[in-house]
Amino acid sequence: MLANILLTLRPVELQQNAPFPSGQHIRAAFYNLLADINETLALELHEDSGPQAFALSPLIGKLSWSGRPEPITAPACKLRISTLTAPLLQAVLTSLGRKVADSKNMRIDRTEFSITGYSLEDPWNANVPSEYGALLSSKPLPELKFAFKTPTAFKQGKLNLPLPVPRLMFQSYLSRWNRFAPAELAISEDLLPAVEKSVMVSSHSISTRMIDMGNLKMVGFLGSCNLEVDGSLSEEVRRQITALARYAVYSGTGAKTTIGMGQTHLSGTEASNARRRHAR
Repeated sequence: MLANILLTLRPVELQQNAPFPSGQHIRAAFYNLLADINETLALELHEDSGPQAFALSPLIGKLSWSGRPEPITAPACKLRISTLTAPLLQAVLTSLGRKVADSKNMRIDRTEFSITGYSLEDPWNANVPSEYGALLSSKPLPELKFAFKTPTAFKQGKLNLPLPVPRLMFQSYLSRWNRFAPAELAISEDLLPAVEKSVMVSSHSISTRMIDMGNLKMVGFLGSCNLEVDGSLSEEVRRQITALARYAVYSGTGAKTTIGMGQTHLSGTEASNARRRHAR
């Protein structure tokens, strides 16, 4: 099962001019969350150099204050955890459930957070199936409307490319899909030449932003990009293209998706959505 878990976190204590946690800090907190119930799984993910079964958003919220008066109540923060396999989803939900039941905090860098809620009801995937098979069987779309919510880039050798190139987008989705989808639902690499030839950028509104990750700086693009799919392609190929585009809501796009880059929202989807469980 695919999922976006939307966490609501509240800083236990605001600090004046507190440092905001980086993507690496958030990923480290995620590994610690898993290690609380399955150290082996956390270590395997940490040491895996291939496509990852999860994506993480940046922390959205406020951790510090400047000037006076100091806020009486710390505002809530949001964090999105995306999982691409059912076992990982279950591990994350189990660990979160235990933390909430035991009133234990979640530490990100130097800040302690109370977990005030978490849910699988994320508006980003409200109309996107949560199973690989359902994604492949849903209706193909003639136009794919992407919104890149955090800086996005693609690795090309030692270089980074901050542009929404269709082949690179779908290559990033396909590598994750074929690693984590059931074997019988694998999509052939032959799809990529078809994407390069028959999926074109019809419009876009993007800008670039530098991300400072301490020992690493990257330029990524933000904004919207619409792709037009050639209607002369076979229905099977168009279904595969649409399935991978919808998959982006879970997998993210491009490089460094485990530290907050490439958060992607697909608008205009028409697939019916399976009922979502709600966890607190």
